[in-house]
Amino acid sequence: MLGAEAALVTSGAAAALVQGSAAIMARKDPAKIARLPDTTGMKNEFLIQKKTRYHYDRMVTVPGARLNDVGTEKGMTAPELEAAIGPRTAGILYFAHMEGAEGVLSIPQVVEIARKKGIAVLVDAAGEVYPLDRMRWIPSKSGADLVCFGAKYVGAPHSTGILCGKRELVEAATLNGFIAYEMQDNRSVGRAMKVDRQEVVAVVAALREWLTTDHETRLLRADARVDTIVRTLKGVPHVTTERIQERRGPGVHMKVIVDEAALGRKAADVAKALADGDPSIWAWYEGNVLHIGVSNLLEG
Repeated sequence: MLGAEAALVTSGAAAALVQGSAAIMARKDPAKIARLPDTTGMKNEFLIQKKTRYHYDRMVTVPGARLNDVGTEKGMTAPELEAAIGPRTAGILYFAHMEGAEGVLSIPQVVEIARKKGIAVLVDAAGEVYPLDRMRWIPSKSGADLVCFGAKYVGAPHSTGILCGKRELVEAATLNGFIAYEMQDNRSVGRAMKVDRQEVVAVVAALREWLTTDHETRLLRADARVDTIVRTLKGVPHVTTERIQERRGPGVHMKVIVDEAALGRKAADVAKALADGDPSIWAWYEGNVLHIGVSNLLEG
């Protein structure tokens, strides 16, 4: 469905990063698989564009990789990336959400350099599930070796993800997973990252539905939900709202901005009050902003 050579259902995009980086370092070597996260003597370095450092990049360090920045907060050049690749470099981690930002090399640019140096490119595309052309392009046409998606973004269980890409590396990732630990006794680092068979079926079903959904209607429905919240909060003192239309990603969300000084309470306090209420409303907060996601709300 995604146009990749092979795919594996994982226990989330973070687990896909762990198993993907383990696969790149240990491949199908049983001795190396069993040693992780001890990567002594292995190629164990992953490079990342410094401007694209993000909350989940440390996942590649779980199986023993070292993560090294290249460039500056303003960006990176192709010669800088090429010069940074050394004898210990196993791969490059690419945060797809930052593609297109000023100073950030594109996936094909990074892939071209990696190919010349004989190393792999691991792409974290967790939420890059819309537009559909982009979702399919990353694993099928970008040249990336492994791509990680968060399956929750296509309506699958929150506890699932997808690792897809080159068959050889997906097979290696499977050997670094929970089934191989039992069936092949290889003591893989991914033993704890268990996925139930019902979850596997659910991911396949959700992905099939996502790729055939009328997304214009879906986004209009999300817009209507945001409108309802904006309209209801209009006039509430010390609170303002802002609609966020993602250029890429699953959908629409909004911000509720709290003037904490005037209100006399922090956004965190508001979030707790919402969660403790009936019905219980959960909102992610950051500073003085509540982030409200509407994509997965049920009608009513």
